Amino acid sequence: MALLGDGAVHYSASGLRTAAQHNIPVVFVVAHNSEYAALKKFTRLMHAPDTPGLELPGIDIPGIAASYGVQSQRAKALTDLTHAVKDALSTDEPHLIEISQRRLGES
Repeated sequence: MALLGDGAVHYSASGLRTAAQHNIPVVFVVAHNSEYAALKKFTRLMHAPDTPGLELPGIDIPGIAASYGVQSQRAKALTDLTHAVKDALSTDEPHLIEISQRRLGES
């Protein structure tokens, strides 16, 4: 299993293709917060908090996964995420599950 942020998907998209190409049974769980959060924290440490280009609005993470041949879905609540991970782990193929960080506490 791999836990990624939506910004990290851009750095690791080749992993989606590799998993699909070799049918690796990995589950990518992507926490979507529409920003490069780690880079934003770094820019605050560097005293450059208004650095442009760190927002990621409207990115279709499941669509990116699907374009590489990875089955994908969105989980709308923590209970959905639990079921989706269990279902994905029961198969022999790669999956991506996206959940909004803003929804993690909801049921």
